[in-house]
Amino acid sequence: MVSTVGWAVARMPGRVGTANVGAWLDPLCDKIFIVSAAAAVAVSYDVPISILALVLLRDVSIAVVVVVFGALRGREQFHAHDFRARTFGKATMAAQLVTLASVVLLPRALLPLALCTAALGVAAVVERIVLVLRGAR
Repeated sequence: MVSTVGWAVARMPGRVGTANVGAWLDPLCDKIFIVSAAAAVAVSYDVPISILALVLLRDVSIAVVVVVFGALRGREQFHAHDFRARTFGKATMAAQLVTLASVVLLPRALLPLALCTAALGVAAVVERIVLVLRGAR
């Protein structure tokens, strides 16, 4: 029931940009969740900081992009931007979860999975920057 309500809020017709609360709240909550999960796994299983950096590369980079976007483009364009999750962002989230699970289930695959997650994260950041630049025209 709750997920149905969240889905409906995220797709409310007629709302654009930050007025569509679900469109930006869902990705924000995903980022809070993955950072919390990474911190819990890191503390519990003594994961190297380099692996955590690869896993969280997208989230840190997107935070920087959002701050820079808000500062350079101004409030009007910032609030008009469509913050909904995109293909590479969703793929990165899935890869992050698989990578964190591999800490427990398949530790030998951790580095290759972390590298794959970082590559998807870079693609997600590029995808978001392209969307921001297209919207600026």
